[in-house]
Amino acid sequence: MPYKTVHKGYFVKSHKPVRSGEPKGPESRINLKWNASLLNAGPFPVPSKRFYRLETLNNAIQQQVLEKNRFLWTGLNRSVKGAALSSLLFDLVYEDPIRLVYIITAVTPQRKRVEARLVVAKNHEECSAALARECALLETLGARAPGRIFVPEQQGLFFLPDRHHRKEVKREIFAYLGAAPEPLTPLYVVSSTQLGPHGSKPLRYSVKETETLKCSLVGLLAGCYDEATFSGVDVNDLAPECLSVAERTENRLSLVLTQCPMIRKRLPSGRFIQKLVFGTLRSGKTILPVAPARPDLLFQALANEVGGEKARAWCHAFTDQYKRRGNPPLPDRDVDLPGKDYIDALADAAGL
Repeated sequence: MPYKTVHKGYFVKSHKPVRSGEPKGPESRINLKWNASLLNAGPFPVPSKRFYRLETLNNAIQQQVLEKNRFLWTGLNRSVKGAALSSLLFDLVYEDPIRLVYIITAVTPQRKRVEARLVVAKNHEECSAALARECALLETLGARAPGRIFVPEQQGLFFLPDRHHRKEVKREIFAYLGAAPEPLTPLYVVSSTQLGPHGSKPLRYSVKETETLKCSLVGLLAGCYDEATFSGVDVNDLAPECLSVAERTENRLSLVLTQCPMIRKRLPSGRFIQKLVFGTLRSGKTILPVAPARPDLLFQALANEVGGEKARAWCHAFTDQYKRRGNPPLPDRDVDLPGKDYIDALADAAGL
């Protein structure tokens, strides 16, 4: 008996036949619902090319759920800790040139709701390759900075049939899945002094809140840095959307790294601090310096993450390099970046 699917707008209800020996009841039927709110794509969404129709991907996902495919099914069952599933809501909340991001809300017959985050490549070629690399990088960084990185728990492929029915074309789209215990809102640069959350309305954090987020970013990247291998994340490689805000406690903003294009090697501690001091984030033509306005807060953010002694050694390596070589070429000359006074104040804050 084939699967029966009823389409009503974006709502898809799938009935799985009960095979001999399978238990009857809630597990024999799972309702799949589809939405495309693009909640985190605004407030000024930039259209990007799609290489397949959303309906084609939805059908591939639906088939994996019905067949209890190891990739998606295992990940979702881990999220609900083995409980039965009665419905799944897939909401497309974000897209960029290489990815689609879904928030999956899994509901059990007891009405327990658990969310997961599914990231799907936009094609089977360069986008899939980029996300496969990113998945491995996030796993590496998650071990260095636990709780500060979105770590994939499952990875796999979705098979999409070729619309021209060419047998030699096998569209296997890479995707990864992870738990989403809290809402994560990606950032964009609003002005040279303010960050803003991606949403349906053009909101912005205050200058004070932005400074708090800068300090959180310094601590996050310090946690991702491995002094033994001289490897870490160069903030200039990140788009603001690589960083998401998690409001974990009342009136406290914290950052989570949800995307990462690369981990830099040959990055000694002095050069790593240089990247933080002179680094920028950019949205279009709007550029934001990464370093907190107060040098003592930059040092304090480092010390809170790696300890005062190590933070002092890193800053000493940077200031010593600065004295010997002078101010390095700045990546952006369209924005005010720290100068000699800032670096002297950083040295004073570090007790150098």
